[in-house]
Amino acid sequence: MTAMTPTILINPDENQVINAVEEFNSLLSNGASIHPVALSRLKNPRHEFSNPFPRIESHDDYLFGVLATPTSLLDGEDLFITLTFIASFEKLIVVVRWSQIDPIDAQSQLFLDSILSLPKSFSSCGDFLVLMLDKLISDLEDKTEIAHEQIDRELRMLRESDYTLGKDFPKNMMDELYGSASKYRIDIMGFQTTVEETQRVLEDIAKDRVDLKPKDLTSQLEFFPKNLEIEVSDLVFRVRHLVLLRRNLESTLSFSFSKFGKMRDEQQTSAQHKIAAIASKYGANIPFLRSAITSNDYATTSDWKVSDNCARIYSGKEKITDVSVVISTWQSIYKMPKSYFENFDVIYGDECHLFKAKSLTSILHKCTKAPYKIGTTGTLDGTKTHRLVLEGLFGAVHKVTTTKKLMDTKQLAELKICCLQLDYSDEEKQLCKNFNYQQELDWLVTHPKRNLFIRNLVLDQKGNTLLLFQFVEKHGKILYELLKDKIASNRKIFFVHGGVEAEDRENIRAITETQHDAIIVASYGTFSTGINIRNLHNVIFASPTKSRIRNLQSIGRGLRLGEQKASCKLYDIGDNLSWKTHKNYTLLHLIERVKIYNEEGFSYKFLTVPLHGQ
Repeated sequence: MTAMTPTILINPDENQVINAVEEFNSLLSNGASIHPVALSRLKNPRHEFSNPFPRIESHDDYLFGVLATPTSLLDGEDLFITLTFIASFEKLIVVVRWSQIDPIDAQSQLFLDSILSLPKSFSSCGDFLVLMLDKLISDLEDKTEIAHEQIDRELRMLRESDYTLGKDFPKNMMDELYGSASKYRIDIMGFQTTVEETQRVLEDIAKDRVDLKPKDLTSQLEFFPKNLEIEVSDLVFRVRHLVLLRRNLESTLSFSFSKFGKMRDEQQTSAQHKIAAIASKYGANIPFLRSAITSNDYATTSDWKVSDNCARIYSGKEKITDVSVVISTWQSIYKMPKSYFENFDVIYGDECHLFKAKSLTSILHKCTKAPYKIGTTGTLDGTKTHRLVLEGLFGAVHKVTTTKKLMDTKQLAELKICCLQLDYSDEEKQLCKNFNYQQELDWLVTHPKRNLFIRNLVLDQKGNTLLLFQFVEKHGKILYELLKDKIASNRKIFFVHGGVEAEDRENIRAITETQHDAIIVASYGTFSTGINIRNLHNVIFASPTKSRIRNLQSIGRGLRLGEQKASCKLYDIGDNLSWKTHKNYTLLHLIERVKIYNEEGFSYKFLTVPLHGQ
């Protein structure tokens, strides 16, 4: 076999990826090309750098995979460098990406240098991939060792301290200790999925569960021959050791975190009683960070004038102001220097579950002189890591009430959930039994009978209906066109996605408030959070998800009380493609959503709809 030269792209633009993939496709047999989902993972510049999921998949003519290493285990950011690759017998492409907001540290730069300094020529793609895995494991080992040394050093300094732990413990030292323990624990817990799934990737290779086979059945060629499988087996043992080290670090941090967390909570409880007094002083600068700007005036019953005391900052607006209260979108101010935030005394973060994003956390980290930081949200995602991120930014979590209690007291509309389990033919179930998650999702959203069922379900509803989808081009547009072709001429229908301007979305919301049978076909990203439509009677989940936040926030769109509305229907669509003992991904996601309904105390009913008979 001729020598192979790998292509390594560092934070490439879309054209660079497309050009490399075109060359890759030209080397595949019988005019084959990589799957659109694999292509989107390679070229998407808005890559998700938090909580990546390492994996390796065989796609007949090529392998597709994702690997990751944390940028640091000591900064509390839970961000990663990702390596997304495609590989055939003839060609291998690796796309390396990381967040460009902040520069990477020296250790991560060493890792990148080690990847870029790999030999330019290899005897096979499998040789290169195994060597890249070795560099990745070495980086994971180095960063874990650095974290271990730093945490041990700080705990040793603590034990040697002459301070007596108690209520008189200096607050600034308390905050520093709590902050350090919180940051470290966020990274160590966020690191769990990465290291465990990397172990799974290596085991799949070592045990020959994933491999490429040549089209020529007489050929003895293997992508991962026996000698490489033995090398990967050694990497498996190294990662197993990393898994144990990570667990040990988490246990080590638990003691200090719980002790300082309890003491800090006691201090904060007394401090929170002072917040109302601080907020009532007009001289105190109070920024409200929101994902959408509010125009509601809550001061109509007093002589305090909103127009004189508040400034709204959003796209195109002046950022420097001398008023007491600043209401801003985070996008407008997150790039401002630290000095900009030094005059603020109180920070309110609305929809604070979004604050795990790098841009939002950077705002809070810059507000070093604000003694009071308050976050409000209706949903946490249920994971320890997410809660720790928010506690590190705002302090202890206090649950004021629940959605169920608000429904029982008639402060929210009654929620009626109907879980619709779509059942498919045995032939279709057998076809899909070996699909990975993306393949299953792609198959479902393009299924003609499924989309027709959703269309008919929407048209049958009484009142205003919100239909939520995940993919604009391959699902949202299809559903919109199906509905538009069938809808009555006097019934309004709107299509909303990320390309629709915020002002147009607000106009659609306002128009819907005046209608009695309007239909909004909207992406989860635009209408699952922060949109307030009181006159909304039905919500339909057209795309499967197991995200707790997205699920509960989407439900919240229908829970506002209206003059002629006391209840809201939710149709949660799941898909049963299970075959024998195998359960498909989206059915498992439906089960996860039902668990959420049970935890929240929501009542629901289950209906099975056979699509194969339609």
